[in-house]
Amino acid sequence: MIRRKISPRKDWAQRVEAQGFMYHSLECPYWEDGAYYEFTEAQALEIERVSNELHTKCLQAVDFVIANNLFSRLGINEGTKDLITESWERVEPGVYGRFDLVYGPDGNLKLLEYNAENPISLFEASAIQRKWAEDQFAGARQSNAICEQLRAAWQRLDLGNNLVHFSCDQFSAEDIGNLEYMRMEADAAGVATKLVYLQQMEYSHELGRFVDQDGIPIKIWFKLYPLSWLLNEPNGKFIPKAQLRIIEPPWKALLDHKGLLVVLSELFPNHPNILPCSFSPEKFSAGYVRKPIGGIQGSNVSVHLHGKVILKEGNFGEETAVYQPFIETTVQDGRHAVLGSWIIGDRYAGFGIRDSLGLITDTTCLFLPHVIT
Repeated sequence: MIRRKISPRKDWAQRVEAQGFMYHSLECPYWEDGAYYEFTEAQALEIERVSNELHTKCLQAVDFVIANNLFSRLGINEGTKDLITESWERVEPGVYGRFDLVYGPDGNLKLLEYNAENPISLFEASAIQRKWAEDQFAGARQSNAICEQLRAAWQRLDLGNNLVHFSCDQFSAEDIGNLEYMRMEADAAGVATKLVYLQQMEYSHELGRFVDQDGIPIKIWFKLYPLSWLLNEPNGKFIPKAQLRIIEPPWKALLDHKGLLVVLSELFPNHPNILPCSFSPEKFSAGYVRKPIGGIQGSNVSVHLHGKVILKEGNFGEETAVYQPFIETTVQDGRHAVLGSWIIGDRYAGFGIRDSLGLITDTTCLFLPHVIT
């Protein structure tokens, strides 16, 4: 895995915007057109193998939590518990998720977390980096079948002619970009889709359903928004009785829950790809990372090392947290790389890379494409 520099495409901004990638440079640069990571074929195959194995292990951890009613241990309330359990027992299929992986000092990939409910960076990992490779290296190979597997995953949902409403926060350009890309792939798979922002949805007491901006009942709903947040909003109490089929299904909220990392490490101790994880930091005397269970994009993550604390401010400071040992990762050009490995339809589909100057991957990181030699 080598970070290499290259001359950026002269009109790269216009090229990615023509693809619909409008959030490449918002508050700070995000897409990096003049650098990439080079992987060997053996490394790419190992990322695939590890990702598939980790996904299987995580599903086993979900089943263990539900079978042993460990929801209270993870801080999950009764209402959310019921939605998760009912969804799991119906074997409702999901579409996608993203592992965050790094190379540890022993050379093995290590799981930092599983963003399995509403992961972002999908668009750039799929279409944007694929077009970059076509432009920069004619015939270059990537580990990237995300587009094809997304379409196949939507077809496997067997939605018939039913309309699927796609929702996210109307004030998040990044969420809109990822949502519209997902919607485009669903369209290509033959799914009837319609955009309705979360702020436009209303609950109809007469119909007993949510309705969109045109008053059309919402029966199948793809949401790019955490279930736990939705349930705490004014209309959240209506979700359990609104006759909704939700994608991602509610059980994915458990797969996404950082507390599951604790269960995972207890079920599979000493696994080469699974870091120890705990609800307390005591056993990580050499240094540890604290993560709020509901945090996103590095918010309120802190690194405790050599008596110093590095903290990313955010809105999750008072939440219950999990703790993982701090591990030294490879630094190239002064940047720390995290692999985003995508699971689409329960199997590996490809990866993208974010790297940052600091130890915490947050909204100031860069997204880089990759090639395989």
